[in-house]
Amino acid sequence: MQKLDRVNRILLCRDAARRLQALACTCGVEVGGFILGYIDGDSGVSMCYQLGCNVAEHPRIEFLVDPVTTLKVSELADEKGLEVIAVIHTHPSGHAVPSARDASGMAVWRVVWVIASCMGELRAWMLERGGPIREVEVVVEGRDCGPCIDGEVCHSNPCYHLAV
Repeated sequence: MQKLDRVNRILLCRDAARRLQALACTCGVEVGGFILGYIDGDSGVSMCYQLGCNVAEHPRIEFLVDPVTTLKVSELADEKGLEVIAVIHTHPSGHAVPSARDASGMAVWRVVWVIASCMGELRAWMLERGGPIREVEVVVEGRDCGPCIDGEVCHSNPCYHLAV
């Protein structure tokens, strides 16, 4: 995790960026997940992404990725020698800036947080150790990387069928 402290940009694969931005405007609830990848200098490089079920009590204004997806993504990262380099989620209303709930989550998941809004914004943020939240540059690359786990279906999120 200490390598993540040096991250100033996240290199996001094209399909992950497109999917996240599309879901921000079509779901009406927050959609969340993870990006697996590696750190190269001061950049986080995405290799795959995984969206999960939002099991939060108030999914229109918060997200909580289901524990099964969280566990599977963590296990896959270990198997492939990758890291969870980012938490990804949408803000179906409002801007792509961290909410108070997001800031609390950043203290637990000390990785880059990528937020897509229905206003067309795609921004990334990171909580500094013992300090403020800082913005991280998002670079959308011209390559696709695809989901980390094939064939996963989540029926509790009304927009999950759009995410696979």
